[in-house]
Amino acid sequence: MATSAPTPPEAAPSGRPRRKVIVTCAVTGSIHTPSMSPHLPVTPDEIATQAIDAAAAGASIIHLHARMADDGRPTQDPEVFRQFLPRIKQSCNAVVNITTGGAPRMPVAERMRPAVEFAPEVASLNMGSMNFGLFPMLRRYKTFKHAWEREALEASRSNVFQNSFEDIENILRACSGNGTRFEFECYDTSHLYNLSYFLDEALVQPPLFIQTVFGIFGGIGFCGAFSWKLFRRARSTHIQEAASIFTLREVWEVFRDRTIFLLVVGDALVFVNYAAVTSWLPTFLHEFRGMALDQAGYVTGLLPAVGIFAVLLGGFLALRVKNRRLLFLAPGVMVAIGGFGIFLLRDPLAINLSILALGFGTWVYQPALLTLPMQLPWMTPRKITVVWGASLTIAGFGMFISPVVVGASRDLFGTFVPGFSIWAIFGCALIFTGVFLPKQKRSH
Repeated sequence: MATSAPTPPEAAPSGRPRRKVIVTCAVTGSIHTPSMSPHLPVTPDEIATQAIDAAAAGASIIHLHARMADDGRPTQDPEVFRQFLPRIKQSCNAVVNITTGGAPRMPVAERMRPAVEFAPEVASLNMGSMNFGLFPMLRRYKTFKHAWEREALEASRSNVFQNSFEDIENILRACSGNGTRFEFECYDTSHLYNLSYFLDEALVQPPLFIQTVFGIFGGIGFCGAFSWKLFRRARSTHIQEAASIFTLREVWEVFRDRTIFLLVVGDALVFVNYAAVTSWLPTFLHEFRGMALDQAGYVTGLLPAVGIFAVLLGGFLALRVKNRRLLFLAPGVMVAIGGFGIFLLRDPLAINLSILALGFGTWVYQPALLTLPMQLPWMTPRKITVVWGASLTIAGFGMFISPVVVGASRDLFGTFVPGFSIWAIFGCALIFTGVFLPKQKRSH
């Protein structure tokens, strides 16, 4: 597992920024059995040799399990660890990480013995109980050198890999006094919330070293892993944002920033106008511009259709345009022109162009809107959640109200103009966002 370190990028031969990484190597683990590969290190000498070779190849951390030399069975006997730990420490500068996971069938008291006795720099710690299904490997491997191999794989159908809150706390208290730090092994998203609990209880201290483990049958799969990485990737040093309720003070601290305020309010009012138009435009075009209903529906459908292309172009522009103000000012002008042109102009071509302008302007700035808050130096994943939660709340409430106001104005005045005018004026807020948006350096 390689985890990125927030260091200044260096130039790579390809011209792309180069990131420093921490490489962890688990040389033997406890999942695989000797029959699965002749290269699996089993004896203390093999484990030490491969650990030292891994460090020489660039590994910064060596994650260590132990096995019985005669049949390769996983063991947490400290005497077996004692046969290879000194040689590894004397031969390389890699950080030693001793497992407290052992093997899924071992009791917790047995699993934690080596870490308690040897007080390593790092110890692994599984952050939740789970099904740990290894039995599907029986379909691939039919013959085994040792009887325990088939038995262990088959037993994973019924065994639960136990890591209760009490178990985790016992390991934390037993090892923390030795100065041992932890590699928190998270096999599923729920394990992050478990870790957040221990962080809140001050049983662990940031920064946290989180090892995300994907693909175990019973944990998160590879598709889930992609989503996890995409939506939960954070530059912060811990996950204190995970599972608690936001306070009004936190919301205020986020929204007193001028950039966030302008972005959220501008975006919300644009979509309030968008909802008002899309809700009533077919009726307006039919009753006041003489269009057939099916034609009016087709014309209104241009709004979301053009939005697809606008978002694609917006992604390209967000990467290329250095002037962030322009990315919001130009769409704001388009939204204003389209918002007023739709109900003030009478020529069919002019109406169609106004619809295209409104649809394009509403969507083209979205990639910049999504990425700009993440580039603020004080932003954290928790604060990002506040930003988008508040944005969706404000926009959602406005998008519910705006069609009602337009319909009420039609019933009261016999025309859509007052209602459309109100929300078209609000839609111009994106222009102010572009004008008053603070300048900032783009982050990498």
